[in-house]
Amino acid sequence: MAKAEVRKPADLAGKKMRIPTRTGAWVIEALGAAPAAMPVPDIPQAFSKGVVDGALIPWEIIPALKLQDQTDYQIEGVDKTRLGTTTFQVSMNLDKWNSLPEDIQKAFLDNSGEEWVVKAAEIWRQIDENGIKVATDAGNKHIQLTQEETDAFKTVLEPVVDRWVKEVDGKGIDGAALVAKARELVAANSAK
Repeated sequence: MAKAEVRKPADLAGKKMRIPTRTGAWVIEALGAAPAAMPVPDIPQAFSKGVVDGALIPWEIIPALKLQDQTDYQIEGVDKTRLGTTTFQVSMNLDKWNSLPEDIQKAFLDNSGEEWVVKAAEIWRQIDENGIKVATDAGNKHIQLTQEETDAFKTVLEPVVDRWVKEVDGKGIDGAALVAKARELVAANSAK
């Protein structure tokens, strides 16, 4: 956030927030703020011209765009909970996979899997921690919400989950089952 300290959903009411995705817009709208879609490289100019009051971004972006000079606050929920997240997937068409020689398939399998995911998460977390450090070293305040404050956001944002479930249900996908499984996996793997 450029100038506003945020500790409860109402603190975002009327603010203009850069969002990364369509569902990010839903989150911001549910919080009473106005979503502003823009690519990451446009964020510094948007801050400097007052186009946005805040941005949903990973902390790793702070030093790259020198956002520590344009913001006063970095905010996250208890235990590093975020208002949103983006997932990354590396995948390959099954026919293409089946066409690869066994030694190439083995190389992929030997260099992926749960151990690789855990290591990638550790590296990403270190990069994010560096972003927070750059911001706090510049005088920014890193706010880590309490459990109660985080729960207030979760309560306001649960209709966003319901909205997504309804949308994908209309496409023949069991959205509720996907949400339940995702929450189960996050809970089981958060300590890793």
